[in-house]
Amino acid sequence: MDKNSVNGECKTRDGEGGVQYRVIMSTKDSLAQEDAVTAVRAFWESSGFTVGVGTPSQSQELALLHATEKGRIVLEFYVYPQGAVLDTNSVCIAGDQTAIYKELYPENFGLPSNPRPSPTAK
Repeated sequence: MDKNSVNGECKTRDGEGGVQYRVIMSTKDSLAQEDAVTAVRAFWESSGFTVGVGTPSQSQELALLHATEKGRIVLEFYVYPQGAVLDTNSVCIAGDQTAIYKELYPENFGLPSNPRPSPTAK
């Protein structure tokens, strides 16, 4: 299973700018496509998600499921002849994307100008 994450700008429900992460997991393992779709759908429904069937947007897609929560798509499952992809986005975190990264990744950006004490520090 390959896992990849990317990030990008987004808007919160209040319209404030922010950042969100997109996590994509894929497999090139051959699978019984109908069985995979049935299993994913059953698991998502048992977890309380509303599951819909989408129209594949690419000619190679054989199936597309999406799970929604509170009217927002939170998971997508694509099936291709050569494997499958699970795709999800995090919630949008309000704030300046660069400032958020500087705080999350000080090893790459240096310490923030006004560091806050860690909530776990004693």
